[in-house]
Amino acid sequence: PQPKPEPPKPAPTAAAEKPAPTPPKAVTPRPAAPTSPPKRKGIVRGNPLGASSSATVGVEDPNFTYGYYLDRVLAAISENWVRPPVGGGLDEALLAFRILENGQITELRLATSSGSDAFDRAAMRAIEASTPLPPLPRGYKKDYLGIQLVVR
Repeated sequence: PQPKPEPPKPAPTAAAEKPAPTPPKAVTPRPAAPTSPPKRKGIVRGNPLGASSSATVGVEDPNFTYGYYLDRVLAAISENWVRPPVGGGLDEALLAFRILENGQITELRLATSSGSDAFDRAAMRAIEASTPLPPLPRGYKKDYLGIQLVVR
């Protein structure tokens, strides 16, 4: 028996064929960072206004329409709030002050005490440590803004 002849080889083409691209490797997503801060003992930092701050700040001028500015003021004060270790009750103090055009705080006073000297002093310190606040909005034409703030 005679061996079978080999099949003819295809003629080479002018452009070399490129291999098919390999699909990208699947990326496994990293687990999300924990959303809650680690539990700490001792001094509690956080929002002096409690969970809801919508009704805890008031302004003397009913024509003041710059809500974004009040949000910035509350954020600045919150950064400096250190709640003292006082009783388990719902402590609440009312503070009044003025913000000048340049953001300086003046006439800070305790309007209504929480009943705890340590809590009242901490609330006052948070506001004092926040000066200067952002300057009053350019569109606001008065020299100062009177604020009443309930601290919880």
